[in-house]
Amino acid sequence: MADSKVREGLDFMEAGRKAETKTSFFGKKKPDWDSAAFNYDEAAKSFRSGRAYDHCVEAFMKAAEAHKELGSLHMGGTALETAASIAVQQLNKADHGAALYKQSSDFFLASGSPDRAAECLEKAAKALQPTNIDKCLAFYIEACDMYEQEDRIRFGVDTFKRAIGLLLQNRRFDTAIQLSSRLADIFAKLNQSVNFHKQALATVVIALGSGDDVEASKRWEHFAGTLAFGGTQEGAIANNLIQAYEQADEQALAETQKAREIKLLDNEVARLALSLSVPTHRRPQPTPGSAIPPSQSVQDIQDQIEEEGFL
Repeated sequence: MADSKVREGLDFMEAGRKAETKTSFFGKKKPDWDSAAFNYDEAAKSFRSGRAYDHCVEAFMKAAEAHKELGSLHMGGTALETAASIAVQQLNKADHGAALYKQSSDFFLASGSPDRAAECLEKAAKALQPTNIDKCLAFYIEACDMYEQEDRIRFGVDTFKRAIGLLLQNRRFDTAIQLSSRLADIFAKLNQSVNFHKQALATVVIALGSGDDVEASKRWEHFAGTLAFGGTQEGAIANNLIQAYEQADEQALAETQKAREIKLLDNEVARLALSLSVPTHRRPQPTPGSAIPPSQSVQDIQDQIEEEGFL
């Protein structure tokens, strides 16, 4: 069965090449792109049935080229997206698959489908996540940019959040701060106060997690007057975290970390919030014969939250 499907696919490929190189009676090139697209599509189906995945990817790429010549960019994008999926899942060729996802994204964007284009960029990112985190993150950022630039941010919020989480996992704090701040500003523009307050708090937490309380203060001041953030519970928690950090008050920090609003942050941000501690160089040094009363362990708080099912 598999061998017969492969032979069938090869016959369709040959028919596609003949249609692509067809000439007129006078020897002038006159490709029959309709016939070429049909035959390459059929070849891809046959190769897929015969589990000849290398041939299948090639056939889908040729089909995409034919659809492009016909002006059917959406169909071409679909063919490339399928080729990318096979390259990643069946051939374990992450780099090739990511490149094909990027091409499919370009096709979809040109055809007026920015949501689908951004989705393909995120698929490229996920394909590269195990092997090339730098390129992975670059694709995530590009996807976020596309959602924002094409005014489709309502459909890109989860992509922003996944990108921020991955940045935090890889300790790319500067980029995470920028992306989180952008998302907060977008929520403010959309007048989504609940989401804005939560993301503004998250941005302050990320800045503190990077060890930069000055940046955290700047972000708090930037957000304070927007949608009454300064007067909200999230705004108060953000300010308390900054004050505890600046004043090296471990007890105040531990108390603030117990807040329900901390537990409701996105997972990676919540973990970062619970891991905050006063920098060693800011902690008061004990005098001989005295001791600093211990504050509640952050690990105890984390254990409590995990038991309650928040993380």
